Amino acid sequence: MNAVVPMTYGDVITLNDIDVTMHDAGHIPGAAMFQFDKDVTTVYSGDIHTEPQLLVKGVKPVDCTNLFIEGTYGGRLHPSRKETIESFIAKIEEVIDRGGTVLIPCFAVGRTQEIMVLLHRLKYDMWVDGMGRSITYLFLNYPEYLTDEKSLKAAKKHFNEVKKAKMREQAMKGQIIVTTGGMLDGGPVLSYLKEIKDDPKSAILLVGFQAEDTNGRLLLEEGVVNIDGETFKVSCELQKYDFSAHADHNQIVDFIKKCDPDNVIIMHSENREAFLPDLQDYNVILPESGTPFDLEM
Repeated sequence: MNAVVPMTYGDVITLNDIDVTMHDAGHIPGAAMFQFDKDVTTVYSGDIHTEPQLLVKGVKPVDCTNLFIEGTYGGRLHPSRKETIESFIAKIEEVIDRGGTVLIPCFAVGRTQEIMVLLHRLKYDMWVDGMGRSITYLFLNYPEYLTDEKSLKAAKKHFNEVKKAKMREQAMKGQIIVTTGGMLDGGPVLSYLKEIKDDPKSAILLVGFQAEDTNGRLLLEEGVVNIDGETFKVSCELQKYDFSAHADHNQIVDFIKKCDPDNVIIMHSENREAFLPDLQDYNVILPESGTPFDLEM
C-alpha cells in the first residue's frame, strides 16, 4: 500500500519524466482512462462507454498520437437504449400482472445500481440481494463519481435489502428481485433460481453479457443450469436485454476518429478485424500475446 498513489479524474502525476493524467472512462463509477505525455501523447482507454448512463457520463476523446483502446463490441451494435428500457419495463409489468416473480441477475459493480435506479420509481415490492448491496454503499461514499447521487439514494431507500439468508423467503414473496451473480455462476441468484425455475408465470431477465462456459450462457443456449453439480431444466420465461456498459462498434470508431491518433492499438475483442474497414486512415495494430511491437513514445 505504500506504493499506491491515489488519483482522481483530472489529476496529473509524473513518473520517470512522463506526465500521467487520469480521465473518466464512462464505463462504471470509478472507471479510468489514462493519458501519458512525454514527447508524444499516448492514451490507454481501459473499458469505456461514450454514451451517458444513469450513473456516469460518457468518456470524452483526447487528442493523441497513440491510442490503446478496447474493442469488446467489434462488429456489433447496441440496440436503442430508450427502446431497450421501454421493452424491459413492459416485460416486468407483464410478468407481475400475471402473478409472477421477476428475477434480475446483475453484476455487483455498476449493473446492480443501474437497474435499481432505472426501476426505483415503479410501485412494486422490490428486493436487492448479494454483493451489489455493499457496492451501493461504496458508491454513495464517493458521490463525486456519480452523475445522479440523489437517484441512487432514492433507489437504495425504495429497495428492500436482503441482509440475511433467511430473508430470502420474504424476498420471494415480493415482485422484483435484483441479485448477484450476473452470469448465474454463484451468489444468491441460484437460491432464487431454484424457486422460480418451474413457474411459468415468473421470468428471468438477463441484463449483462453471458460469457462462454457460464450458467448464463448455458441457460440461453440449452435452457438448463447447473447448481451444486446437478443439472436443472428452467421452464420459466427467459429474456435478455442489452444494458452493456461498453461502447459498441460505431461508438468506438467515432471515439477513435475524435482522438485522431496516428496509431490505434485494439485490445480486448473477439473480432478486432471488424474495425479495419472503418479505420483505413490510421495505422491499426492488432497485437498478439508475447509479440512485441514498437511505438513512438
